[in-house]
Amino acid sequence: MAGELRLAVDLTSARIRAVVGFADGTAMVLPLDDVGWLANAVLVADDGSLLVGADAERRAAVVEAQRWVAQPGARLGEDIVVAGRRFEAADLVTALLRHVAACVASTVGATPSSVMVAAPAGWGPRRLAGLRRAAQVAGLDRVEVVTAPASVGWHLLCGGAALPYGATLLVCEVDTAGTSGTAGTACTATVLRRAVNGFDVLSCVDTATVVADLGAAGATPPRQRDAVEDLRTPPVPASAGDASRAGDGMSPQAGAGGDAGPAGGLIGEVVRRAVDGSAIAPGRLTLVCAAGAGAADVSVGTQLRAAAGVEPFLVAEAELAAALGALRSPPPGRRPTATPVSEPVTSPVPDRQGRVAGQAGWRDVAAALVPALWSVVLFGQFMAGSERYGPRQSIDAAMLLAAWGGLAFAATFGLIAAVGGLMLVTAARHEEAGAPVWVRHRLLAVSLAGGGVGGLVLAAVYATVAAGYFDLESGPLLRWSVLPVLPGMAAVLAVAVVVWRRPDPPRGSWLDWLRFPSPVTALVGFGAWLISYDERSSPAVLKLLEWQLQQWVTPSSEIIGPVGRLGGLCVGAGVGLLLARRTLHRLLLAVPLAALVAGSLGWRTTGMVAAGFAFAVAGWWAARAVWLLLRRLLLVPPTGWLASPASPVPVPAAAGITAGQGRSPHPAAAPHGDVSGSRWTG
Repeated sequence: MAGELRLAVDLTSARIRAVVGFADGTAMVLPLDDVGWLANAVLVADDGSLLVGADAERRAAVVEAQRWVAQPGARLGEDIVVAGRRFEAADLVTALLRHVAACVASTVGATPSSVMVAAPAGWGPRRLAGLRRAAQVAGLDRVEVVTAPASVGWHLLCGGAALPYGATLLVCEVDTAGTSGTAGTACTATVLRRAVNGFDVLSCVDTATVVADLGAAGATPPRQRDAVEDLRTPPVPASAGDASRAGDGMSPQAGAGGDAGPAGGLIGEVVRRAVDGSAIAPGRLTLVCAAGAGAADVSVGTQLRAAAGVEPFLVAEAELAAALGALRSPPPGRRPTATPVSEPVTSPVPDRQGRVAGQAGWRDVAAALVPALWSVVLFGQFMAGSERYGPRQSIDAAMLLAAWGGLAFAATFGLIAAVGGLMLVTAARHEEAGAPVWVRHRLLAVSLAGGGVGGLVLAAVYATVAAGYFDLESGPLLRWSVLPVLPGMAAVLAVAVVVWRRPDPPRGSWLDWLRFPSPVTALVGFGAWLISYDERSSPAVLKLLEWQLQQWVTPSSEIIGPVGRLGGLCVGAGVGLLLARRTLHRLLLAVPLAALVAGSLGWRTTGMVAAGFAFAVAGWWAARAVWLLLRRLLLVPPTGWLASPASPVPVPAAAGITAGQGRSPHPAAAPHGDVSGSRWTG
């Protein structure tokens, strides 16, 4: 049996919880101190011995408060001076873990083959190394450390929560500040992203950080000021006769009648800072949940909803969630080693081709190459089909007979190619480098701005090359190349600014959402090519198409013939596809627009068609910028609005394991109500 037993210990809260798991998949909560939990504190006796558990709490009532060291794990790597004696924090943690190991031996009669310890997400390498050494000294071998928020994530996954790769999860761990019902609560908010090999921590904020910031600021609201003063007071145990130890180990409510304890007013601020630090906009998290001894308070859910913008849930077995999740988390050696999903996505499930949203694919390559190809082709057609009238190097003004609309089309396609190409290169480069998510989304915003400026520079280069080749003033050429690009460049810059401030896309990934439609560029580019040919009869390869069309359509004496009409048809259809999304709407818009452009096209209006396409491109980008600005106002419910029972957020179920001491798994967690004294149910 020694090779079949696993032990999980939660060291993150004021009460230590431990769970043992057996080979048949069942689990049992260790009856620590006969109530299922152990005070996460150590008492230093007069003779220098270390006491833990109920004995330590009984003696703490008659000794100096300085001898009581609460949560020594937070000071791992440091020396602690108690009553003139110096101790290493690891020695105090060893005393706690030795008590847990003794309980395992007396209850199960075996030594665990592996130990998983849940530790706070903010602990650094020095604390984690000290924790492993303390566990080994306590007689626990093969110790692995997993962060408590990740443990809660594994607990939710085992309970059936919908957390696919790329999903984002906010875990709010709410704990009593003392060990026996001391007033006040402590909170740690962590934002995680589900990756192939586990959970990645995006941000982590606790009440200690907020207290320090608010204390430094000096001016805090009265409620938060009370919370700050309460959390600054070191917790001490209650008297030995505290009735809380006589119960089942469940901590008292943080406040009476749904009112939060003194530190409860800080929970919203802690969560708000964690969400801001994760570079995910409020309301875009996949799941928000609360765990810990103080999570059952009604006000916790209210503050979570207000700060995160998502209907929160109370984790089943909230006090045991970290220990149960650590028990069910796969050992590091058995976890997949594939590249984790780290793009900010809202639908992260791979598609039929196995491509995960956020990764560059062939559509992104086509979105950059197709407009680049048409830009070069149309500019070459403009250069080859233009004729200069007037002597070169003369003070007399010369005239250029050219397809000016073709130059405007070429400049517009150059802008589209520059934006799409720079976005693609930036995303691919930093995806391979493994840059953090918030770095990549800001670099993507910079690439958008760079693409807009690059498109403008390319348009100016086109005008400069043509002016030098034809020996003409650059004014008319700049007017037809630079002016059509300016609205699009301004719209792209606006999108870049909004992307910088709004780090997650409305759906999919930024590459998916900002990808200019390749069918539109292909169709409009082909139409512009045909229109320019009808104006200047270049290139000669299209004469075969002209001859074929003349067999079906009676030729006319107008400059714009069947080839140009076909080009106008393609341009109008392409613009209709760009301006509408749904199939029916596209048919209703593209068909009449294509007929209108083809029927009204003339040699004097080809430039207007090119300018219209340039404005349509600018409008496409501008609409995305406006939607990013307005979607919070449209999609996030106002404060106090009751969530619909049919909430799109998946409801996590309780972990499917059996608990000891007569406990049974809770049903699926129900959503937390907001007002009227409604309570969390778990």
